Amino acid sequence: MDFIWGLIVSIASAWFCYFIAERNGMSKVGWPILGFLLPVLGAIVTMVVAFSKQNDPA
Repeated sequence: MDFIWGLIVSIASAWFCYFIAERNGMSKVGWPILGFLLPVLGAIVTMVVAFSKQNDPA
């Protein structure tokens, strides 16, 4: 049963990282993979990078 909970947390974290990455124009593949492999750390790093990223002047 612990495996199922770990898988659920990993999938939820990957989805959260994908949502943040898509919203901020970041890689939609790399960040969710990081979120799946390292759920808590991946989510924290994705948020830090997304919110510290500056938009390119156009």
